[in-house]
Amino acid sequence: MIKKVLFVFLFFVIALSFVSSTQIQIKPDYSKGEGFVAKISGIFQTPPTQNNIKFYHGQTPTSFDPFSLTSITTDTGTDYYVYSIVPLGKTPGNYSIRVEGIQYYIGNNQWSSDPVSKGFVIEDHMVFATISPALSIPEDYYYNLTLENTGAGTIEIEYGLEGTETKTVALGAYQTKDVTLKTFGGDRFENVLFTYGNETYTAIVYSGLDDIPVENQTIGENETSNETEGKSFWEIIFGGGEEEPEENETIINETEPNGTNVSTPPPGGLLTCQEMGLLICSEDQTCAGVLIDGFDAQCCDGNCVLNEEEGSSLGLIGWIIIGIVVIILVLFFKFKFSRTRRMPSRLLRR
Repeated sequence: MIKKVLFVFLFFVIALSFVSSTQIQIKPDYSKGEGFVAKISGIFQTPPTQNNIKFYHGQTPTSFDPFSLTSITTDTGTDYYVYSIVPLGKTPGNYSIRVEGIQYYIGNNQWSSDPVSKGFVIEDHMVFATISPALSIPEDYYYNLTLENTGAGTIEIEYGLEGTETKTVALGAYQTKDVTLKTFGGDRFENVLFTYGNETYTAIVYSGLDDIPVENQTIGENETSNETEGKSFWEIIFGGGEEEPEENETIINETEPNGTNVSTPPPGGLLTCQEMGLLICSEDQTCAGVLIDGFDAQCCDGNCVLNEEEGSSLGLIGWIIIGIVVIILVLFFKFKFSRTRRMPSRLLRR
């Protein structure tokens, strides 16, 4: 039984050593002109910048300019979002987004600067209209999204916040038009759906404004009202029912000649101190290292040491206990040997 428990513990420790707290979440495939949103989660020594974000077509560097990088802080921690519009002229094929040139925490008191990569596919298909920006963080309850018809014919697009009434807007050939929407607020993500025919694309809105109990409203020309049911936010954006990672995320170990791909674990925002292999210091202890935010507490990347006063008082108590034990042992052996020496005289008198 002990061997079995020890084996499980060692397996957990070894597996944890390969855990990276950095993940990239994206859809597995995109159409040309579609809104691209990538979520980057991790514990970084310094926040990522646009210089740390690279795109590749196969192994060849490519451009997704212009793209933006922003951070959003929620109850689970701070995540970073890269967003852009997939260029209409991109060649269909396999692409990837990489986070390069930055230190991130990998567990067991270790940091790494190996690039983290996530693959996706650009299909040989063009959207009916581009929607920009792909991710919005409005400063007011009303905000605009810009639609641009990519075709030579007039189209009517049905759009609206998921789960609410939708509107329609007409776009002429290659026409650009703004639509105005109103956010619910409430520190949450909102998913705006745009449908033409049997195709649906999305724009993401994160509202850090106060929650208001009103329905989302749109203002535009040639609009009519409909009811629609769309897919959930995470299902449309990241390809699953809940916030789940794709399986093609890799860490590229640059110390290997050909590069070694190591699968990363599913994301969960911040890791717990145990998952990071760090300590949680008690109230009578201080961290003799670096404090790192964890999901359950502030984690100590170092040793937990007793506070000076606590340590001295506990040390004194320890010496007192040792002294009492020594006195008891001395009295015990003294009493035992004194009885042994008297025993022969008693036997002789019998």
